[in-house]
Parts: sequence; C-alpha cells; structure tokens
Amino acid sequence: MTLALGKGESPGGSASSDPADAEDYAWILEFQAGREQGFNRLVLRHKDRVYGLCLRLLSGDTAEAEDAAQEAFVRGYRGLREFRGEAKFSTWMYRIAVNVCKNKMASRSWREARLGIDLDTADATQASSPSPSQLLDAKTRQARIESAIARLPDEQRELVVLRDVEGRSYEEIAAATGLNPGTVKSRLNRGRAQLREWLRDIFLVLLLMALAGTLGKHG
Repeated sequence: MTLALGKGESPGGSASSDPADAEDYAWILEFQAGREQGFNRLVLRHKDRVYGLCLRLLSGDTAEAEDAAQEAFVRGYRGLREFRGEAKFSTWMYRIAVNVCKNKMASRSWREARLGIDLDTADATQASSPSPSQLLDAKTRQARIESAIARLPDEQRELVVLRDVEGRSYEEIAAATGLNPGTVKSRLNRGRAQLREWLRDIFLVLLLMALAGTLGKHG
C-alpha cells in the first residue's frame, strides 16, 4: 500500500477516456438493454476494490465490510438503469459504498463497538512497539499503517483511504463524498498529520532507508 502523507447517489465528476471505463460503460448499456450479464461483469471487475474500500472505512471489520459491499452493489443494481455516464462507474459505485458505510458508522451499535476497538488498539499499541529491525519488514510496516488508519476518526479515515490508499483524485473524492474540495483537503491534512504522529518511527526508518540507498548509489 502506498501512503502519501504529506443525499443522493447520483454520479458526479467527469467521465474518463480510460479503456476500462469505456468497457464499463458498454456493459452498463448492455445491462440497460435488458442483459443481466452486463451488471455481472461490472461486479466481477469492481467487487474487490469496493470490498477493500468498505473494509478500510469500517476499520477492518470483515463481516461489516462484506455486508456493506453487498448492499452497495444491490443499490447499484437498482440505480444503474438511470446511469447516464456523467462520471466513471467506479466513482459512482464508490459514492454508493461510502454512503452505505457512513450509514453503518452512524448507527449506535457501530459507535459502541468502535469505542471498544479504539481502547483495545490503544492498549496494544502501547504494549508492543516494534523494534527498528522489525520496522524494516514490509509486512510489519503495512500492519502498523493499516492499524493507524483504522484508529482515525471516521470523517478523516474515509478521505485518507480514498486519496492515499485508493489513489482517487480530489475531484473523484468530492463526487464520492459530496464534500467540497476545500473540506476534503482540510480533513485529509488533519488525518495525515495524525498518522505522521502515530507512525513517526516508521517514517524515521523509511527516511534512513532512503538515505542509505542514495549514499549507496554515490559510494
């Protein structure tokens, strides 16, 4: 994972000339013409990324993420006949998935469960700080980053996931979340700042690795 820290479900944003997006639109037209296989192809292409988005937005809860991804595609199925291509299908589906996850996160049961997760994660983080040698391991760094993202407040986590994990543009994020670009950037900056604080040991190790690589090239 690359982490660059530095009420409707109508589409928004701009269409893309990417061949995959054009193929998506062809499948949409196939579905709108009454052929169900068009939607099945869309699901096969996008199901892993939609599930991954839901998983990170819902702090790694696999059961909730599976349920959210399934509900998102059900909503997508119901709304796809009205799709007119004003945005990429993936951006449209991301907006639906984000809305489904927001509804889950707004529930009382989610907030109560999240409180317990936050306390457990904080205790585990204080009890087990990895050694510098462990931080050199990519899997260890990945786990630390995923854990830190899961601890972020919901409104910051969704933007960090969309921008720094999924690599979505600010325009796509604004379309998917319904936020204006200024709000997107300010919340994203707060989330990144918090991650830098929590993950400062990882950034130090990565900086030393980068310096070692640079010195090695000139040695």
